[in-house]
Amino acid sequence: MSQAFLSQPTAIMPLLPYLIPLLLQFSSSFLITSAYFPPNKYFLNCGSESDVTFGGTRKFIGDAKPGPWSINPGKSKPVRNETNIPKSINEIYHTARVYNQPTWYVFESINQNSTYVVRLHFLALTSQSFLQARFNVSASNGFQLLSKFSIQSSDLSTPIVKEFAFELKKGVFGIQFCPHESSLAFVNAIEVFEAPEAFKPESGFAVSPQLNTNDNFTYMITSEAFQAVYRCIYIYMLDRYCNENEEMILVYEYMAGGTLKDYLYGSKIHDHLPLSWKQRLQICIDAAKGLDYLHIGSTFGVIIHRDIKTTNILLDKDNNAKVADFGISKAGVPDAKALDATVKGTFGYLDPEYLNTFQLTEKSDVYSFGVVLFEVLSARPPIVKTLPSEQINLADWAILCKKRGEIEKVIDPFLVGTIEANSLRKFVEIAEKCVDEVGANRPSMHDVVYDLELALQFQFTPVDGGKGYEGSTTIVDASWDIDSGILDRIRSRGLDDSVVYEDSTTINARELVEEFKIDCAR
Repeated sequence: MSQAFLSQPTAIMPLLPYLIPLLLQFSSSFLITSAYFPPNKYFLNCGSESDVTFGGTRKFIGDAKPGPWSINPGKSKPVRNETNIPKSINEIYHTARVYNQPTWYVFESINQNSTYVVRLHFLALTSQSFLQARFNVSASNGFQLLSKFSIQSSDLSTPIVKEFAFELKKGVFGIQFCPHESSLAFVNAIEVFEAPEAFKPESGFAVSPQLNTNDNFTYMITSEAFQAVYRCIYIYMLDRYCNENEEMILVYEYMAGGTLKDYLYGSKIHDHLPLSWKQRLQICIDAAKGLDYLHIGSTFGVIIHRDIKTTNILLDKDNNAKVADFGISKAGVPDAKALDATVKGTFGYLDPEYLNTFQLTEKSDVYSFGVVLFEVLSARPPIVKTLPSEQINLADWAILCKKRGEIEKVIDPFLVGTIEANSLRKFVEIAEKCVDEVGANRPSMHDVVYDLELALQFQFTPVDGGKGYEGSTTIVDASWDIDSGILDRIRSRGLDDSVVYEDSTTINARELVEEFKIDCAR
C-alpha cells in the first residue's frame, strides 16, 4: 500500500467546496490591540508560582497556584532557567511545565458559548531536552492543534507562539499535551480568551501571529493553521489535492491499519489476533465521535455521511479509528419536505425509513452505525444470503436473539468469556436503539458516544463479583437494567481521563539540574 491513499476525484467532488479552504493561502488579516480586555479569559504562566505581566496589560497567573484550572493526571515538572535568556525576552518564557506522559490542562469555567482564541507559547530555554521534545497538542472539542511539534528547526532565541480560534461551548474545556513516543512535551504559557466581536469569523479557523514590539498582534490566516483546526482527529482528512489542467488527484493521510472490516472477518483475520472487546469498544467510540462531529460539531452545519459501514472506518497502526469516504455525503440541514429520489448507501446498512420515505436525516447515519455495532459484536457481515432466512439480516437476527434470551448466538466466539455482563447489556441496548425502524426513536450520535463510553467503563468496573459473560442464558435472561449503584463509581460525562498512563520515560535529571532549578513535582 502506498504512503497515502489516492481516491477517485469524482467521489469527493460534492464536498470540495468544504475541503478546499483547508488548503488555500489567505491574505485576510485581523488586528487585536492591547486595548482589548477579554471578558472571559485564562492567562497562565506555566511551571511557576509567580504572576507575570506581559505587554503591560495581561497578567499571567502562575499555574502552580490554585485556581479554576487543573493539570491532570498531575504528573509534570515545573522548570526555571536563571541564565542565558536575553533581557528582551519576557519573563513568561523563563519557566515552563514539562511532561513525559499525556497530560491535560483543564479549564473549568468557560462562561458562555462564543469564539475563543487559544495561544500556546514556546521557548527552548537552551535545554537539550527541550530541543529534542516532540509532541502532539489536542483540544477536548476534537481538534488536533499540533502534530509532532518540535522547535528544533526554529530560531532558538525567539519565542514561538501558536494560535487557534474556534467555537467553544459553556462548561469545561481541556488542552492535552502528549509526548511523541519516548520524547517530552512542554509549554511556557497558555492563553484562552474570548475573541472580540470584530475578530469573530463565520466559521472556525486558526491564526498565526506576528509579534510586534508595541504588544499589538497581527494575525494572518494560513493554510497550515486552517488544517490544524479543521482536522478533527476522528475524521479521515484530505491532506492535499491537485486540480491542474487535466490532472485531478486527492491525497489522504495514511492509515496503516486498514479497515475495521479487515479485522472482523476480512483479510487480516488470518495473520492478526482478533480484536479484544476493549479494542472494539474504543474503535466504536472513536467512530461515533467522528459521526457526532459531522452531525453537530462541523462549522458547515449538519453533514450526513450516508454510507457508514465497517469498510469506511479506518484504523491507524495503534487501532485509533477515523470515519472515511464522503463521496455521497450531504451537507446542510435536510428539508423535511424534500425527497431524495436517488437513494444511496450500501445494502445491509440502509435505513429502512429512508428507503421507504426517501427522506434523508442524520438518523439514517445512526441506523447504519447500529448495524456496525452488531457487526463488531458478531464479526460477521450484515447480510449473509447463505444462512437460514431469519439469520440473513444481522440486525434483525441480533434483535430476535436478544428477545429470546439467546444473545450468545450472535457473539463472536473469540469474545466469549471476556465481556462483562453489564457492558454487553449496555452495548446491545445501544445497538438496538440505533436500528429502531422509526428514526425519531433513535438516539443522537452524541448520546451514542456517551452510552458507548459507559459500556467501556462497565467492562472495567465489574458488578456482582465481576462475573463475565460466558454464554449462559442465566446472565442473558437477567434484567437488562444496569445496576444504578455503579453509576456513582463511573466518571461523569466530560474529558476522557479514564486511562492512567505509567511513566515510560524519565527526564534527564543531571542535564536539567545543570541548567534549571527544578521545583517539586506538582
